[in-house]
Amino acid sequence: MAGGRFYTAAGPCSPVRMRITSSTGSTQILPSPTAPVRAALQMMNLSSPSDVTGEPVVRVLDPGDFFTVLESGQSIEKKRIYLSEYDRYAEETIIPDHEFHQIICILRDVTEEERVRRQKEELSRQTAEIADGVVAKQMRIVQEIASLLGETAAETKIALYKLKGSVSDE
Repeated sequence: MAGGRFYTAAGPCSPVRMRITSSTGSTQILPSPTAPVRAALQMMNLSSPSDVTGEPVVRVLDPGDFFTVLESGQSIEKKRIYLSEYDRYAEETIIPDHEFHQIICILRDVTEEERVRRQKEELSRQTAEIADGVVAKQMRIVQEIASLLGETAAETKIALYKLKGSVSDE
């Protein structure tokens, strides 16, 4: 774990250790000597670990997922969340550690991935709008041409019937 970070195939991760107090049900952020603190501080724009150490988890994250893991004993893996206070997107993995009665939360900053995904989504939406506009315009042109051809055909048919009638009369 060089430089206070560890990397997975997915990129830098930020484990944060949480302690659940059984009697009160409170969740606190604990200092973790193995946690890559610098990455977490950078992701949340914090200057020091003491800014959040010992604070209730609700100070940083929505505690709902922690209570779900606590009650079910099942992990939550790679859930995308938005940290509005920090204007960041994260991939959250919450794992219960039954042996030490704690919950481990791993946050991976996916803000850039989310930004790229949204840009692609917007480009696709704009492309679809342009295509719809082109199709609508082409359909109007086709209808106008068909209308003109229809009128011309009708006029030709009438002229031919008149000619036929006048030739038949002679």
